[in-house]
Amino acid sequence: MRMNRIERFIAELELEGKSKHTIKTYKSILNTFLNVVGRDPADCSIEKIKDYLLERRRSGYNISTLYIHAVVLRRYLSWVGRTDYESIRPPRIGRKLPEVLTPEEIRSMVEAAGRIRDKAIILLLYTSGLRVSELCNLNVEDLDLERGIVRVRGGKGRKDRISFFTREAVDLIRQYIGQRRSGPLFINKEGRRMRPLNVQRMIKKAGKKAGIPDWQKRCTPHKLRHSFSTHLLDRNVDIRYIQELLGHSSLATTQIYTHVSVSTLKKHYELANLELGIET
Repeated sequence: MRMNRIERFIAELELEGKSKHTIKTYKSILNTFLNVVGRDPADCSIEKIKDYLLERRRSGYNISTLYIHAVVLRRYLSWVGRTDYESIRPPRIGRKLPEVLTPEEIRSMVEAAGRIRDKAIILLLYTSGLRVSELCNLNVEDLDLERGIVRVRGGKGRKDRISFFTREAVDLIRQYIGQRRSGPLFINKEGRRMRPLNVQRMIKKAGKKAGIPDWQKRCTPHKLRHSFSTHLLDRNVDIRYIQELLGHSSLATTQIYTHVSVSTLKKHYELANLELGIET
């Protein structure tokens, strides 16, 4: 069966080893353009593509979503051989500092979670810094419970790495898996591998039961990852080691946490001792 240009482009992404999530995103964005405009982006002028992006923005797309659309369209135009793709400039995204949960809040979430499985998930996410997709892809045999080591296979960018988890997490996982020695680590009531959406819902529910206001701190798996990174930094762990544990390819990605660690910042500020000895 003959493929059109977009289908050939998607096939190229698969050959490059892009993740299913990335491929799904590219396919969705290009097909949305095709359905709305009625033409392949490669056959449209830069002005037409910019008009499309402007319409998306006015229809309610936020800056982050618009940025992804612009990047995908640029990549596609470059692939088909267009030299004017650089005229499409993705919007600048303001850098938001990640929110983090306190150790006390995370403990409350673990205690509020109903099942041993859910307690183990929250604690493993927090103490290892895994992404939710990485957690859901774990098999029992990926864990070394004696040494508290987890091997992440095919993480973001198809990279393998190891991380660690605490004795408390080990104890909960042992209780949860029982005699199982292989297969998916976390399973649903049908015995199938848990999906990220299931984990996200469970963590949101645990946060609510723990009394953490959703409007104040939205409890998500990624927030546990942010908390892991920030708390390590608070305890003076070298940022290069945190980079390895998180699986970041660039140190610049990890460095956002240096702007979040308020307690560390305040400690260094107080060491400067700017007091003038003024009596008030």
